[in-house]
Amino acid sequence: MSTSSFIFIAFFFAFLAAFSGSSTEASELIESACLAATIFLGMPHGAIDNRLYQLENNVSDLLFFSVYIGIILVNILCWIFLPVVGYGLFLMLSAYHFGQSQFSHYFKKETFTHAIFYFIWGSALLSGLIFWNSDEITALISKYPDVASLGLLHNRLAIIIVFFSSHIIFLLFLLRFTGIAQLSTESFFMELITLGIIQLSFFLFPLIVGFSLYFVLLHSMKVMREEFHFLRAKKTIKGSWEFVKILSPLTLLSIIGMCVMVVLIEYSIISMSYLLALLIVFSSITLPHVFVMKRFYEKSSALSKPIRNANEYS
Repeated sequence: MSTSSFIFIAFFFAFLAAFSGSSTEASELIESACLAATIFLGMPHGAIDNRLYQLENNVSDLLFFSVYIGIILVNILCWIFLPVVGYGLFLMLSAYHFGQSQFSHYFKKETFTHAIFYFIWGSALLSGLIFWNSDEITALISKYPDVASLGLLHNRLAIIIVFFSSHIIFLLFLLRFTGIAQLSTESFFMELITLGIIQLSFFLFPLIVGFSLYFVLLHSMKVMREEFHFLRAKKTIKGSWEFVKILSPLTLLSIIGMCVMVVLIEYSIISMSYLLALLIVFSSITLPHVFVMKRFYEKSSALSKPIRNANEYS
């Protein structure tokens, strides 16, 4: 069992105990803490995209950030003029990215089949998040008029079809990869258990709590561990403190940017709901990050097997 999976399962049972006897005020406090964790602990895993990309590509800071910021600006414009398209693109890229981060360490080289598998797993994940929290999501969307159009992608029948079909296809992929020895029998059952507990957390906990448990503990922490081992193998850093130092500048800049946006919305300088702003911020961070991490996983797969094992099991 990986460190990330162990921590995730431990926190799942801790939250289960906490919510079973908690008051409304305590539950709201936990939800606020989870939202803060998603921002302050989840966001940093993309704060060294420039380091990861430039380490293996001869690209200047000016060119990298010009393209990176350009992609973000295009995404923001898409949300302004075509919000349903922006939201749909966000969900699809997130599905692929989540699946890739969960399974890339199993495969020496990504093929088209693997890419489809990543997307299927991510689709199972996100459709489960929507399926189990449909009432809460519907209430949120109806509360803010500027996100009302996003309800088009939350058709109940469509979500049910995606939810069940993605899980069935995921199981078939797992069986195939186990049959051709790309996954061990232990990994087969571990991944089934992991997805099962993720879905159980989506079912039992409020939207933000279930998502933050997955996003922070299973996704972000795992990715940061992979980034750390990769940079240390490349002799870019020597230890954890150096890793924290290179994560800090863009993390702080992102947090400051979010605080500025909150102030602008609070004083009606920008006419936008906090929910729409949050979606735009996360999708804008995700879009260029997905492409950087795809390149990162292609390069990190070339690392020696002991380092890849350290990634997953240390």
